[in-house]
Amino acid sequence: KKIDELMQDATGKSSRTKIDVKGAAEFSKISDAAVQGKVKSMLDKEVPGSRAEAFTNAFFTDGFFAEVNGVTEVKIEGSGNAIVKGIFNATGERAEVNETISGNPESIFYNGSVVVMENSTAVFNSMQNLDGASLFIQSRNNYLSRYSKIHSGFAWLGGRQTKSYISSFLQGSGSEVDEKHVLFAAGEQQFDIKQLVFHQSPSTRGRTALKAALDGSSSSVFDGMIKIAKEAANTDAFLEAHSMVLKKGCRSNNIPGLEIENNNVKATHSATVTQIDDEHLF
Repeated sequence: KKIDELMQDATGKSSRTKIDVKGAAEFSKISDAAVQGKVKSMLDKEVPGSRAEAFTNAFFTDGFFAEVNGVTEVKIEGSGNAIVKGIFNATGERAEVNETISGNPESIFYNGSVVVMENSTAVFNSMQNLDGASLFIQSRNNYLSRYSKIHSGFAWLGGRQTKSYISSFLQGSGSEVDEKHVLFAAGEQQFDIKQLVFHQSPSTRGRTALKAALDGSSSSVFDGMIKIAKEAANTDAFLEAHSMVLKKGCRSNNIPGLEIENNNVKATHSATVTQIDDEHLF
């Protein structure tokens, strides 16, 4: 309900997002005619997993398209109510994106996609370090082709409230995803992360790990899902989520899930939430 109210409120408001891209990338604004065909083909194949994602696709006020074939630094600094769409197309033996999201916006809606081409390897690191009062709502989609790989790292540090949807679609045989999350929450911060690895082709591999520490009266939810399609034989998948609760007022829910339609797979998960007692701290 809160997100619906915010979406209604955010449209029509001015956005002053600053997007800075440096390194081995051909960067274009989505409004540039030269990239319209590529952007349209990407938007056509996206199936929004949430209303917030559909909203961002429809109403983004700032957008970019980047062809990445080396190391690229991306800085997104928001103010006001920002609605941002970003598409990274990764090619070559190693395409690396290091992204920082900062600033003091009232809210940021951010929809980012990473397309990893056949036989390519991508590294994608994102740090959310917004100021304390900001609201951050993100949807992130990774699309992997045959024998492609992506190594993702997410650092969740700032903002008042964070709601994130992260999905990886292993569409090509032999593709791999390795995703790590580090979360530090303090004060009254709230983090809600919904994560999906969808194995759609045979002989794919997935690894997901979350490590979280919570202080003050903060809270976190990590809702992770391994989904294996009927065609995805010989899949190897693992999901783990572990939280340390440092104060009695903190709350953490780690929810691993499996949805498997093929018997010839290996899929496991692990989740813990641990309190540290006074003697152990001493």
